[in-house]
This record gives sequence, structure tokens and C-alpha cells, in this order.
Amino acid sequence: MMRSVIGRDRRSCDIVIPGSPQLPAQMLLWLTALLLTLICSATVLPATSLAASLELGPATLQRLDKALADADRLHSTSIRKLYVQLESLQQQDTELESMTKTEKLRNDGALLTLRERMKSLDKSRLEQLTRQAESARKLYQPLFTAYSSLNSQVQAARKSGNKARAESLFAQASELKLAVQLARQDLKLRKDTLQAAKQQRARTLQAVRHVLAELDRVKLKAKQQRLEMSTTRKSLTTTWKSFNQHMKNKDAPRMSTSLTALTRLAHTIVQARQQLYDLERQRGRILTRATSMLP
Repeated sequence: MMRSVIGRDRRSCDIVIPGSPQLPAQMLLWLTALLLTLICSATVLPATSLAASLELGPATLQRLDKALADADRLHSTSIRKLYVQLESLQQQDTELESMTKTEKLRNDGALLTLRERMKSLDKSRLEQLTRQAESARKLYQPLFTAYSSLNSQVQAARKSGNKARAESLFAQASELKLAVQLARQDLKLRKDTLQAAKQQRARTLQAVRHVLAELDRVKLKAKQQRLEMSTTRKSLTTTWKSFNQHMKNKDAPRMSTSLTALTRLAHTIVQARQQLYDLERQRGRILTRATSMLP
């Protein structure tokens, strides 16, 4: 019985194609994830499904019955039992393959969404803080210009010996001094707030990227599993051809030997398929953890 299986800066926008309705950004992300999954499945991953290697349909069963018509009871019972086991393993493999593809499609979509959120993280807030700081700077600039001009005039009056004018200008500058100090403090506060927001964003993204780095290890393990499955599948294909030849020759002992080997190889593939599913679930947990780190 099969053991229990447990279950990027791109701006978000609507895409308009002439003569067609708008595609919402979320639908575009989903479609992109689907396309990537289909491409990956078709061009990168080997076709390791047992159903693609074994033909366990009605026609094969009829040929099996014919081959065992004259076989002794011991071999006939053993071969039929092994054949049922092989059918069960093929069903498990098909189910796991489907579950893994579904999980991968979901994870690919989650990863695309996560990357979009990372790129847009605090974007509007940072833009607002930047605008406010710039507006304040422009607002205070006439005050700073007037204060600087008065101080320059005070120095010029003193150098020229015009004491009365120097005192008058100094008094005017003194009246602006407090306002200038408060304005400078306000600008510094705005600058510090903006800088702190940028640093917080950078820390958050760094932490998320640190978690996402775990995906590389998962990807490497999955690649190793697929390579092992590919190697096992080659042996299974060869053994299946031998089984069919023995079945054609009605050689029950060799049929039994081939089926035993086929069952063992199929079990190995199902175990690898289970590992791939578990790794895809692990990938999903990593993405969930990374996503939860974003506000």
C-alpha cells in the first residue's frame, strides 16, 4: 500500500493586447507559472512515468493469460500476484506524478508573486517619504537663502565699518535663526526617516533572500532524484522488453524472474517519485515561510 503523502523589478500592471480584453496582473502571473511548468516538464524533466514505460492494459493482460494457460499453478499464482503489484505501483506513480505537478504549479505561482511583492516592498512609502523630504527642502529654501544673505550682509557691513547697518542686519538674522534651526532639524528628521525606511527594506529583503536560498538545495536534491529515476527507468524498459519476450515464449520461470525485477525497479521509481513530491512540498513550505516575512 502506498504510504501517506502529505500534502521578480517588474511592475504589476494590466497587459493590453490590441483587439483583446485586458489580462489582470494576477492572471498573468498564474499563466506565466503554468507556461514555465509546462516548458520545464516538456524540455527539462525526463519522462520517468511508469505508465510511459509499461503497457499494463487489457491487451497485455490477455497475452499474460494466454502465456499462463499451460503454466503450473505455483508459477501462475506468483506471476499474477506480481503483475497486480506492478499495476498498483504504476497507479501510485501516476498519482504521485500528478500531485507533484499540481504542487509545482502552485509553488511556481507563489514564487512569482513573492518576487513581485519583494520588488514593490515599501515602494509607495519610500516614494512618499522622498516626495515629502523634497517638498520640505523646497519650502525651506527661501528661508535658508534669506538667512545666508543676511549673514553675508552683516559680514560686509562690519568690514566696511557701518556699525549701525551691521547691527540692524544682525538683528534681522537673529530673528530668523530659530526658524532656520527648526527647519534644519525637520529636514534631518525627514532624511533620517527615509534612510531608516530604506535600511529596514534592505534588511527584510536580505532575510527573505536568505530563506529563498534554501530552494537551491531542494532543487539540487530533486535533480539527483530525477537522475536516479532516469537510470532506473532505463533498466525497467530493458527488463520490460525481456518480460514481453518471455511471455511470448510462454516461459513462466523467466516471466516470474522478469516480473520480480520489474516490481523491484518500479518500487524504486515510486520511492524516488515520493521523494520528489516531498521535496516539492518542502519547496512550498520554504516559500510560505519567506512570504510570511513580508509585511
